Amino acid sequence: MDSECSKKAMFFSSRNPDRVRTWNIVVNAIAVMLVYSSYYGGAAVMPTAFADMAGRNGIDDHTAFTGLMINNLFVVIAAMFTPYIIQSIGLRLSLVVGSLCTIPISVALFIPYNITILIGQAINGMGNAFTRAVSLQFLAENSPKRKMAKNSGIHWMIFMSCILFGNLVLYFGIGDKTHLDDHTRMVIAGALTAMCSTGCMLYCFTSTPPPLTEEDMRDEDEEEDEDEEKKPILQKRNVESA
Repeated sequence: MDSECSKKAMFFSSRNPDRVRTWNIVVNAIAVMLVYSSYYGGAAVMPTAFADMAGRNGIDDHTAFTGLMINNLFVVIAAMFTPYIIQSIGLRLSLVVGSLCTIPISVALFIPYNITILIGQAINGMGNAFTRAVSLQFLAENSPKRKMAKNSGIHWMIFMSCILFGNLVLYFGIGDKTHLDDHTRMVIAGALTAMCSTGCMLYCFTSTPPPLTEEDMRDEDEEEDEDEEKKPILQKRNVESA
């Protein structure tokens, strides 16, 4: 009983590595969820918003889909350089930089011109590749081998709710309107920007991951095998001492 209580007390100690890692994993997942809620909400509303604006500011029916194509192109290009950038500026700063690249999507809704939409999609494409890679790297550096499956489940469970929250913004922002007027577009852009900004700020509350020890890199099966190997040796020593 005392040992169990001491373990719980150690977990809630601020210096406990497991507590720091758990905190990092949860905060990272919530931050990425908010950032991608902003992205998915913006990507979903753009075709409707820009179709209703056709003929204004050089926007036509193809603007949203051209922007999406540019976004996907820059995802591929940025993915090749992501490891070098992480190595240069560090993991936690990389998380913030990648998330900030989502804000231009909202800016394109605030200032809808062809140039702002296309540049915003290009920057966001780089940010998408960057954020995905860095958040998964952060997850790996905070996960001992025996807890990797559990921590991955927590991460993806929280992260995948981004589609729900991004569409909830559109559901309550648009309602039963059949035409997306300028005021509604601004309200939605403001809500998506706030979500992304909140996600970026959450990264500031993460801690530097404690280094994983050799013991952390072992899984439960390896530890059981080692115990089985030690049993005959211990039994032999007990017989000799008897």
